[in-house]
Amino acid sequence: MFNGLSDSSLNSLSTWLHLIGLVGVVCVAVSFAGGYFVNGQLVSRADKTVTDEGHLLAAARAESATEEVQEKHTQQELADALAANAARQLTEAQRHDFIAALKDAPKGPVEVYIYDDHDTEVQRYANQVRDTLIMAGYDCGEKISISSKPFSPEGILVVVEDPRNAPVYAGAIQHAFAQIGIDAPAARDSNLDSDRVVVVVGRKFD
Repeated sequence: MFNGLSDSSLNSLSTWLHLIGLVGVVCVAVSFAGGYFVNGQLVSRADKTVTDEGHLLAAARAESATEEVQEKHTQQELADALAANAARQLTEAQRHDFIAALKDAPKGPVEVYIYDDHDTEVQRYANQVRDTLIMAGYDCGEKISISSKPFSPEGILVVVEDPRNAPVYAGAIQHAFAQIGIDAPAARDSNLDSDRVVVVVGRKFD
């Protein structure tokens, strides 16, 4: 096929073939480099997508955890508010333990006083205290007495003429209140007779 070609023609053809070969090599190299670059970009973008999705998921989880904490905090605040506004009452367990604590204690008359006959919460609670004292063996008279003093204390007080020389059962009653988780400190009223014991039921603690 190439027998009729002159030497110069063959040399030219050889040069062109070399050039074509070089162009082919360059095209292959460019194609390989381009493919490597494109693949690298795709992998990088995929990694970025996964990272972004991970960040979004982490942010969503953090937001969910924050909302859960806030919800629990709100629920606790509501529970605390309800507890603060709830009326006081002596549970059956408290009544039982109070009576048991006074089973062998000395007995005597006890007057139950309140300071505000318009406070229904105080009235109900004082009636529970009085009923429990009666079940424990104390004579609490026919009804709760209303004090004429212009202020109402908080909580429960055991009032005597002189705490240092009080009837022995006054201390027993204080101890019984302590046994059921109620602080009932002694208070002094010099106008009382030395043998009187008064349990004052005041308003709820603020």
